[in-house]
Amino acid sequence: SSETPTPPTARRDENRVVWAGVAPEGWDPKIPRQAETSKEPLLDPPVAVPDPYGWLRDDKRTNQEVLDHLKVENDYTLAITKHLQDDGEQEGLVTGIYKEMLSVIQETDYSTPRPDKDYLYYTKTIKGKSYSLHCRAPRSESLEVLWNEDMTDEEKAEQPLLPGEQVILDINLLAEGKPYCATGSVTKSPSQKLLAYTADFTGDEKCQLFVKNLETNEMVHEDLEMEIYGSLAWASDDYTLFYLKLDATQRPYQVIRRTLDGAKEDELLFEELDGMFWVGFYKSLDDRYLFVETSSKET
Repeated sequence: SSETPTPPTARRDENRVVWAGVAPEGWDPKIPRQAETSKEPLLDPPVAVPDPYGWLRDDKRTNQEVLDHLKVENDYTLAITKHLQDDGEQEGLVTGIYKEMLSVIQETDYSTPRPDKDYLYYTKTIKGKSYSLHCRAPRSESLEVLWNEDMTDEEKAEQPLLPGEQVILDINLLAEGKPYCATGSVTKSPSQKLLAYTADFTGDEKCQLFVKNLETNEMVHEDLEMEIYGSLAWASDDYTLFYLKLDATQRPYQVIRRTLDGAKEDELLFEELDGMFWVGFYKSLDDRYLFVETSSKET
């Protein structure tokens, strides 16, 4: 119909190309080129591959032309899906589906408390809150759960799950004022006095590192400049952490050891140079070993 909006069209840069192959002597490094780090034989001389929409890539999210185009795309999406939204008098399909999904979800819930030394560790979700709460409580011979079936969600929200409960990380508070929030690892130190966690506040799966003191609730270490994978693991002490570094394609490929006191520079322990493989790690249950694995889609 005449009221149907016209979809936005990104401009084509017909003169833009990406060069695939060997870079001739004196090549300008600012000129885009494929397979720059490939170990395979490259085309020689290089071949120009048309890349008319390459200008849309903006890893720093600062190109105003790209941002303006995305805004028009979003406005177009809202316009063509307007009939799915509430119109002030009648509930739309989006709200209906959302309510249907909530009707089969137990919003106020908790994970099974897991013992570790002097504490029981678990997570809680509360109706109306978007994120989990990481908690712990002193370990006892009998597991006394203070929630019961007769309590309302509001009463449970005000009541600890276990006696002596401590909320060690409320992701709802972490997400306040942020356009996006997702945590990677949330892991306690061997003494259980510190909590290290990674958080992504942009949605691009690049995390920052934080360490807080659970006795004082004070942040004792944070690195807002880091862009790492979400995995973390403690060594056998309270000042050494292992994390995964990302390459230019956001592939976790290096295992790094960091000392929180800054006495040493971050140390490379393992590196996977094959771009088809990514790296992961995990601690053994007795905390004596760090297992490093590399894997691909098939291996």
